Amino acid sequence: MPGAARRDGQMGAHVVMGKQQRVPRHARICTLCFREVEDAHHTLFRCPWFKEERAQLLKSAGKKTVSGEERQALQALEKGSGAKKEEDCVLAWMMSDAGREMGMEFLDRVMRKRKEYVLY
Repeated sequence: MPGAARRDGQMGAHVVMGKQQRVPRHARICTLCFREVEDAHHTLFRCPWFKEERAQLLKSAGKKTVSGEERQALQALEKGSGAKKEEDCVLAWMMSDAGREMGMEFLDRVMRKRKEYVLY
C-alpha cells in the first residue's frame, strides 16, 4: 500500500533521494515533524501531522465490520502509538477487500496534505 501512495512522487521522495545520494538513514528526518526518520510507516502511522487523517480512517472503519485485532490496531494508529505489529495489521487490512477503499481514501488525504506542506 505505501508503494501505491508513492506513485505521485511525494511520499518518501527525500528518503529515496537520500538513499540514492548515500545520506545515512538517521539523517533523513521527517520534514514536517522533525521527530524521527521519515519512511512510509512514520508518515502513515506516527507523524503527528496526519493525526486527523488517522482519526477519519478509524471513524470510517468503525462503520464497517472489522475484527477485534484490526479495531485495536486502528485505535493504536489513531493515537500514533502503533507498534510495527499493529502497523502491519492495518496495512494488511488496507490491502484487503474489506479495507481497500477506506485505505486508499486515507492515503489520498495524507498525500494531499503532505503535498501542500512539503516542498522538494
